[in-house]
Amino acid sequence: DADEEPLEGVTVGIKEEGVKSGQRGISEFSDSTETDEDGYYEFGGLPKGNYTITSDLLRSGIVG
Repeated sequence: DADEEPLEGVTVGIKEEGVKSGQRGISEFSDSTETDEDGYYEFGGLPKGNYTITSDLLRSGIVG
């Protein structure tokens, strides 16, 4: 929202959905990054698929 302050330094994670770890020939993708001073984050070069996004704000109960 334009009226809210950006949240810098928030850890954001991404994990590929529907892939079971350890299956032969299938690698599970996951990564994490932190938001910049403008609250922006990006995960580039992702292959087509379904992903779950998480943040430490959701786990801490700050955002729900």
